[in-house]
Amino acid sequence: MFVAPAGAASQSTGLGATPVNGTHPDETTPDGPHVAAVFPNPVAAEDAGEHVVLAFPRASNLTGWTLTDGESTLSLPNATVSGRVAVTSEPNATRNLTDADLLVSNDSLGLANGGDEVRLLDGDRLVDEVTYGDAPDGEVGRRTDEALAWRPLGATDVPVVRTTPSNVRTFVLPDAPAVAVETLRGADDRILLAGYSFGSERVARVLERAASRGVEVRILLDDAPVGGITARQARTLDSLSSSGVEVEVLGGERARYDYHHPKSKTLPEGSTLDSHHECF
Repeated sequence: MFVAPAGAASQSTGLGATPVNGTHPDETTPDGPHVAAVFPNPVAAEDAGEHVVLAFPRASNLTGWTLTDGESTLSLPNATVSGRVAVTSEPNATRNLTDADLLVSNDSLGLANGGDEVRLLDGDRLVDEVTYGDAPDGEVGRRTDEALAWRPLGATDVPVVRTTPSNVRTFVLPDAPAVAVETLRGADDRILLAGYSFGSERVARVLERAASRGVEVRILLDDAPVGGITARQARTLDSLSSSGVEVEVLGGERARYDYHHPKSKTLPEGSTLDSHHECF
């Protein structure tokens, strides 16, 4: 394990997107208004939260604009918009599925899970169109220059970070926990802890005390580490949650990633704890 300035931590969490047979006629992303993404197959019942993301590089008045799949037509609201907007008839179901502003329509498009065509029209003028094949459960089809690429909802693709040389301090756990514990004790703003599993009651007490003095403390773990989550670990996590620490586990059939194996802690003033194996 090492302690280093956050800027000294190099990482790559690139997620390989799967190109499929969704394309635009000229196979390039348009400069003007266009379909940026489609989400036809939510995991919710009856595809609640289905939406289409449109991109408007410049302010555009949508009076008379429509979306159609050739069978049904959705009229866009009479509004002037710019940037990215998610068109939906179910704002309550869609709000937490996208970071785009919502554009609510009284009509429903009904995108087909097995493949469809989405056309953006200004009156009778075709502005843009996208076709896609079979839509995977819970994945967003995002527009690229080459094709439509499917990614699990919420998945990220982070570029590699390069830095200049920096000093680090190495230590091992559980033999020498003092470095990690003292670093956590010094946090006065936030502690973001990402790990494979968590079972240290000593560290848990440090995190609980940090939360009690107003530090934002969040923990993200794998839901199925090798050997499972022991009863003791479960009690420790329950205690943390009851103390105001946000505890989440990643996994399950619909998870955006199959497993959560990184181990790191982000603390104030540019400090990062990182480990090759389990931390606590």
